[in-house]
Amino acid sequence: MRNILLMAILFSSVAWGCKVEWQYGESSTGCILVNGVKRDFRYYLPKHAKGVSLPMIIGLHGGGDTPKSFESYSRFSELSATSGSFITVYPKAKDKHWNDGRDGLKGGIDDVGFVKTLIGLLPHVDKNEVYVVGMSNGGLMTQRLACEIPQMFQGVGVVAATMSETLSTLCTSKKPLKSVFFFGDKDSAFLDNGNLVNPVKPTQIRGQHIGIEKTLALWKKRNGCQSSKLTREINKLNKKWGKEKEDGTSIKVHDYKGCKKPMRYYEISGGGHRWPDSEAKNGMMVTKLMKIGIASHEISAAQEIIDFFHVIKK
Repeated sequence: MRNILLMAILFSSVAWGCKVEWQYGESSTGCILVNGVKRDFRYYLPKHAKGVSLPMIIGLHGGGDTPKSFESYSRFSELSATSGSFITVYPKAKDKHWNDGRDGLKGGIDDVGFVKTLIGLLPHVDKNEVYVVGMSNGGLMTQRLACEIPQMFQGVGVVAATMSETLSTLCTSKKPLKSVFFFGDKDSAFLDNGNLVNPVKPTQIRGQHIGIEKTLALWKKRNGCQSSKLTREINKLNKKWGKEKEDGTSIKVHDYKGCKKPMRYYEISGGGHRWPDSEAKNGMMVTKLMKIGIASHEISAAQEIIDFFHVIKK
């Protein structure tokens, strides 16, 4: 029955010019029909993926962003190419925004169905090792997926996002998942007063969120964790124009104890509404004009995430 359904999906996609011819060893694009709506995605299949089943990371870009941009700055595909150990796919949101469950936000777009279909579509995927990671609006969407189709995932990664107020009241799933969070105390989108705003126009309120501490508390309860412990502090000099320079951020890594599934939180002092990475740009364009603050150079979020999920077997 599943094969018949998949063939029907692929036949419909071909009719819309969405035939996917899988490419290996290079970033490629594809599209598919979901409830009659054409949906696009990028993906990376390692060169030697044929004949094996590999873990897959689904990367959800932030609001106003694109799969290509997210692939570039997250650098998951680079790690996939180097290790050959996992598959990456980057779905594209309609009009650059995910239907993450906030009141009035694209109620008619079935992004949950889109991601669910992709999991069944890509070749060589180990269905027991599917992970979803999102930045900002993608981080909100990641948590919606974890609430509505938790059986599809082994773990979630949430960067520069908390949980929306709406989802916090509607999410009933008790399935524990590997969960890792990154949040900066200078985030300019998820404000301390509970407003979720456009950083460039902070008076443009886009919903309400519950804050990082309450978000962690809900996940702590879901994963059955007993306590948290500060396990690492990271504050090093970083190279800029060949010189060692303090980047203005430091990180405390909190690991939760007694959990049914592992849980970790990267508390980023001085970090803005950004993806942490040693190669991230911190020029005037992003920090002053876009007003999204500093990206910590202390860690590579992608490397930390795949290490936490253990998708690269050693």
